[in-house]
Amino acid sequence: MEFYAIYILISNFGVLFGSSEGGIAVDSMARILIVSLPIAAAVWLALFILQGVGLFTMAKKAGLKNKWLAFVPFADLILMGKLAGTCSIFGRKMKRSGLYAMLASVLSTLYVAALVAAQILLFTVYRDAIVIDEFGSADWVGLTGFGNFVRNFYMIGDLLGGIVELIYVILLFILLTGLYKKYYAKGYLILSWVGLFLPVSRYIVVFVLRNNKAIDYEAYMRAKREEYMRRNPYGPYGPYGGPYNSGNQGPYNQGPYNQGPYNQGPYNQGPYNQGPYNQGPYGQSGNGTPGQSGSAADDPFAEFAPGASSGTDASGKGDKKENKDDDDLFN
Repeated sequence: MEFYAIYILISNFGVLFGSSEGGIAVDSMARILIVSLPIAAAVWLALFILQGVGLFTMAKKAGLKNKWLAFVPFADLILMGKLAGTCSIFGRKMKRSGLYAMLASVLSTLYVAALVAAQILLFTVYRDAIVIDEFGSADWVGLTGFGNFVRNFYMIGDLLGGIVELIYVILLFILLTGLYKKYYAKGYLILSWVGLFLPVSRYIVVFVLRNNKAIDYEAYMRAKREEYMRRNPYGPYGPYGGPYNSGNQGPYNQGPYNQGPYNQGPYNQGPYNQGPYNQGPYGQSGNGTPGQSGSAADDPFAEFAPGASSGTDASGKGDKKENKDDDDLFN
């Protein structure tokens, strides 16, 4: 499938630079398609060898057997799957991602080869039946038998090719995600998405990552979380964290000094706040008897209380005359 993408790119460049205001001649189109094949093959082969060097180096460091599979088309995906290990997709494990990607690659390659052959046949063998419409699109009329079959296959080729390519690209994306997690954990997601939309990028990326050390991604994430907690001053390993803080505050907020004897202990809820000094003889007691108030005789302002008489003596009997005078004075 990567070869077909390179072939389409080169042929489109040829059509772009070879066309004029009146379009491009059929003979020129045929030449462009034929010349684009070896050029695309040379470019793909150079990229494939580049990836092979990267896979061979990775397999050698990992101690895998059959490292030569790195230079075999289709089989390189199986070796890549062994390097990636178990891959995951939507929370499910995939142990043979390399094998599935290889099968999809074989299927897509066979389909692409048939599509390219049909295109070349239509522009060479059946070029006399070509009709160019007002939009510049080519069609073939009057074909029968095998020629008509080739024409119909070519017309629906893009639709079927898109379905085949989608299956292959998804499986390749899963495989590349597992591989990049091991050899470039901090940026594996970006590289995987680039590989999804540009599958040919894997040839270059694998070569670049060949000297990276393979790691366990789960262990890598645990180490990153622990490092973050150590750097976070309010984390359990920070200066303001720990057992007195519950990870967010310091020892003076949730420790023994706020929930201990000084806030909830004897000084706030103990004998000095709820004990004999607040509710005892000094708080609600006047005679030393807890829970009772002092008598009126002990109160120097008792005579100013509402309803109190100024002539009350110790026995509780007041001066009637003084009371009468008081009544006359205020009435």
